[in-house]
Amino acid sequence: MQQIKRYLIALLIIPALMIGCKKQDLTTYTGGRYIQFSQNYQDTIALSFFLFPALNEFKVALPVELTGKMTDQDLPYILKADTATSAPASSYIIADGYTIKKGLAKDTARITIKKQAELKGKEVLLVINMAGSSDLLPGQTIYTRRVLRISDKISKPTWWDTQMDNFYLGKYSDKKFSTFIQVTGVGDLNPYGTEQKRDLMLQFKYYLIRMRDAGTPVLEDNGTDMLSTVPLIG
Repeated sequence: MQQIKRYLIALLIIPALMIGCKKQDLTTYTGGRYIQFSQNYQDTIALSFFLFPALNEFKVALPVELTGKMTDQDLPYILKADTATSAPASSYIIADGYTIKKGLAKDTARITIKKQAELKGKEVLLVINMAGSSDLLPGQTIYTRRVLRISDKISKPTWWDTQMDNFYLGKYSDKKFSTFIQVTGVGDLNPYGTEQKRDLMLQFKYYLIRMRDAGTPVLEDNGTDMLSTVPLIG
């Protein structure tokens, strides 16, 4: 009988302790204010000046969010470049301070990435840490860092897939891609619709035709006429 009583008492006490712990955890978390990025550090941002030759800088928006107690006043916070950053300091601008507006649970911090001669042919990293402030503590670790991969070098873009090889621009080469950008002024076809993509590719093909007809065909590095490698019909 005594064992049964002890067992019943334990059943009553354990849930009470668990509820107490949960309340304590909740109070600890909501007792302050925390600022963090909306995406975690694994969501790398890739920026290529090669793909956008007309751009001299990127304006990058970094969504942030407040957790814990809602603010009834504007609260400052700070972003800092991490020591893991390999980008030259002259290639980015991080404001001295940012503010999350009162009444907002989400806001946006903006930084600027500048095109620099020393980036040519390279890829560098800008790692940004959420430093918070005396009013706002950095939030969850996985959400307190963003990584930007910045480059100004040629590489095969993701949109140049097998279908592009077989039916449109043909087999990829650095020279072909570079020429395509020079002719069209476009390096990223992802934002464009099907007809817009086709128009850009035809613009490229017609340029190659004009160069061939003028007696100055554009050649691949192996001496092949580039036009002969473009299967696009039209």
